[in-house]
Amino acid sequence: MKGHPVGVEYNWQRVPGDWPESKSPQELWDLFRARDLDESRPSHSVQAECSLMHLVLTTAAPDDPASSLPLFGGTLLREGAEDPMFGFVGVELFSLDPAQVQQAAEFLTQAPLGQWALDRREQIRRHVVERNMAPFFGDDWDLGLVGTVAEELVGLRAYFEAAAEAGHAVISYLDA
Repeated sequence: MKGHPVGVEYNWQRVPGDWPESKSPQELWDLFRARDLDESRPSHSVQAECSLMHLVLTTAAPDDPASSLPLFGGTLLREGAEDPMFGFVGVELFSLDPAQVQQAAEFLTQAPLGQWALDRREQIRRHVVERNMAPFFGDDWDLGLVGTVAEELVGLRAYFEAAAEAGHAVISYLDA
């Protein structure tokens, strides 16, 4: 993925470890459409904070390749496309195999996520202002946004820990 997308929602779906190799990108994409119908494959979604979470992870650990895995990392299965009615539609689809999920989970488990978010308060603020993202967060966006980003990162850590423990792969996409 190029740069930090604003994004409306970022989604993850746990799947059996062999699925990214044994199913086509279209089959995996179709899985997302039915994600609410099957509780055996837990999903996780984050609203507009996804680009801020990516900012925190990749600036806190710029030399660690695992910092990119949880958000916008893995194998690109499907690129974004232009929709005749809506313009660019964020349908970039990624997959992480079980080894990459384990690597991401270990990275997130060891990371002081709350402190990293707090240490990047000014970077987060600049990112929001420069990309005109404030409307996503409401009138008082500046007050609690760092805490919200930290909470979302902690939730993501728990999701990846559970996926790694189960030996799952993770497919993900940005719904822009």
